[in-house]
Amino acid sequence: MFDVHIGFMDEEVKPVLNQLLKLNESPPATFESVMHRLFLVNRDRPIYVIERDDILNGSSLFQMIEHQYSLPWDYKVVAVLPETREQELPALKVARRGKDDKGLEFASLIAKKLSKAAQDSDFAAQVTALWNSGNKTKLAFKGSMAYTVYAFNCKSSAVDHRNPVVIVRAPEMGLQPELIRLNLKTIMLALGQIKLPGNKSDRSAANVYMYGAGGAMGSGTKPGKLQHIMGSVYIGAEVDSESLVGKVAVGATRKERTVSLGQRWVGLVAFSCPDSHIVLYRSASQGTHKEALDLAKAEFKSLRLMAPLKQCQKLVDKLYPSYSISLTASDFIGGDIKAAARDQGLGGDCNMEDYHVLRILHEMRFGVGMPQLFNHGLARIDCDPPHIPQALFTTFKTWAQEARWTKAHYIEGILWGLRGITAASVSWDHAHWGFKDRVAALNLGSLDKYFYLVGDRVLCPFFTELACDLLETAATATSSSAVFGFPNAAVAKFSTLQYRAKMIQALGVALIGQPEKLAGLRSAIGAFIDTFGEILEDAGLKERNVDVWPIWARPGWGGDKWKEAGSWAVVHVTNVGTAQAMASVWDEHFPVTNAPNGNLDRALYKSTNMMALQVLAPSGGAKVVRDHAWSNVMSELTSKHETQWKPRIAAKDWKAVDASFEAQRTSLGDQLRQERLAYLEDLAGVMALIQRLRASNSCKPPSPFMNDGPPPPPPSGTMVMAF
Repeated sequence: MFDVHIGFMDEEVKPVLNQLLKLNESPPATFESVMHRLFLVNRDRPIYVIERDDILNGSSLFQMIEHQYSLPWDYKVVAVLPETREQELPALKVARRGKDDKGLEFASLIAKKLSKAAQDSDFAAQVTALWNSGNKTKLAFKGSMAYTVYAFNCKSSAVDHRNPVVIVRAPEMGLQPELIRLNLKTIMLALGQIKLPGNKSDRSAANVYMYGAGGAMGSGTKPGKLQHIMGSVYIGAEVDSESLVGKVAVGATRKERTVSLGQRWVGLVAFSCPDSHIVLYRSASQGTHKEALDLAKAEFKSLRLMAPLKQCQKLVDKLYPSYSISLTASDFIGGDIKAAARDQGLGGDCNMEDYHVLRILHEMRFGVGMPQLFNHGLARIDCDPPHIPQALFTTFKTWAQEARWTKAHYIEGILWGLRGITAASVSWDHAHWGFKDRVAALNLGSLDKYFYLVGDRVLCPFFTELACDLLETAATATSSSAVFGFPNAAVAKFSTLQYRAKMIQALGVALIGQPEKLAGLRSAIGAFIDTFGEILEDAGLKERNVDVWPIWARPGWGGDKWKEAGSWAVVHVTNVGTAQAMASVWDEHFPVTNAPNGNLDRALYKSTNMMALQVLAPSGGAKVVRDHAWSNVMSELTSKHETQWKPRIAAKDWKAVDASFEAQRTSLGDQLRQERLAYLEDLAGVMALIQRLRASNSCKPPSPFMNDGPPPPPPSGTMVMAF
């Protein structure tokens, strides 16, 4: 049976992979250690990671340099997906660690089945049609699509392929949910074509788990709360497939192809869980995604769906007591939608993916081609507060006006990124968010209502973005505006910045695990930051030769223009040569100057997710955060194993236990046989009596299954009257 783990962001799948690669010694094969063996011990299980795109020559996996994982990969196998059903399956590309090919066969089999499933479903044509439909996507369209299969722990002779582990990082597809389901379905169809050793059925089976971050919705939650999801309500807009019948996209650009299709949309409110899928509302066909989505939102907020939603909740309560129903949307979820959800009794998490994963689980349970669904579970961590008071918005704006970094912040942030952005390697002197200290002075009650506390520290969301994105975007950006929100070609010294970014990435791969060479790596990072600072100085965003820096944030925080107040970073100099500053007020939910805006909600979310996903991942051991003992299934099992099972196992004489069990089994077997023989004798007598009684009270002819006929007449010779 497969164990399949699904995540969407690097920070969701990396902690799961880290846990699975911590191979412990196998415990004794006793009944008491079954749970421990099932959840915590992976020594004899191969682990396969399915990652998007062709990354055969890459050096990092999930934002961590590959050799930083506790166990190195054995193989990387790239499956290039065929562009048409008629095209032959492209040859696999393989990277090896070592000289032999032991264990390569199964990794290659997964890659081949991915390519074959894509061919059978005409994957490329479906993706192209969806990409051409005009709505926003997070991934650029690529002429050649591929999956890369990483293989871990597959060379040992002890490895048993009857129960392999598969980790899937499903692509984040922005506002096109059909692309999420298409990718997940292709992967599941591929696994469904693989017959595992020892499986007597023609259909494989799978446990499916998803672990990720989301937004808080219920009133009783706070950042860091773990929600267990078993159903989801979807508010969104999807392609009206009927509007595409007989049409072919024509044109050189995506926009031209979209216009030629005359694509139309339908608004949807629907519910899905592994056991049911119900469309609660479907709008008439609309000309734009926004029109269809607005109709779906309006229907949900009208509360007209309260009655059917109550029935959906009853279904989940009956099938999965103590589980929650989440809210999934193909657009950002504002306070008005959250309020309507609470009014209709929904109190789970809100995100962009749950519904689509549950649709796939529903197809696995009732469809064909994919593995039979056996066990399943979705876990979400609430990463923001359900409500933010006005005082926090005001304080956030003040912090943003006054906050500054030093060069050391930039160096430590980039170094943290090269170290894998792990909880253990963060420099809290630079990563702590000073905004939390300002909120503490407001005396609004417990700070854990608004922040995810690690001791008394809170991770700065912009420090996280620096670690994740600045070096990568500077190294890989071509004509985009990903670094400054302004075309790179128009930024003086950008080519120097990009050269130094690429050099640091190469040095990081080689030196990050060598403490004695850390000084050289820091020096290279310092040179990169110096060039970065010169660009800011030339733009009037930083005073020359002064170690006071504006805080970098990706352009999405502030708009799409550079050198303008409120558009590039958290803080901006409004006039060159002055110290005056103002905060960005951009937000698509509240686009009113100086009004409460979604930037704070987004900042609180980013502050929580990176750290909480690692702390609350199944890493084992108690994790005490502030005054709360955060726990999960894995830590509870670890604790039980260490405190109860392990001592009990060590204290027992297992030979004596086996001898005692065998003696009991033999004695009990003899007793059961004697009791059964006596029971059968009694039963035979009772059955004979019943048959004779039935015959004496029946006018039917003798049964062919009875040995004797009807009873003889009474001694007097008179006939028995029947009434």
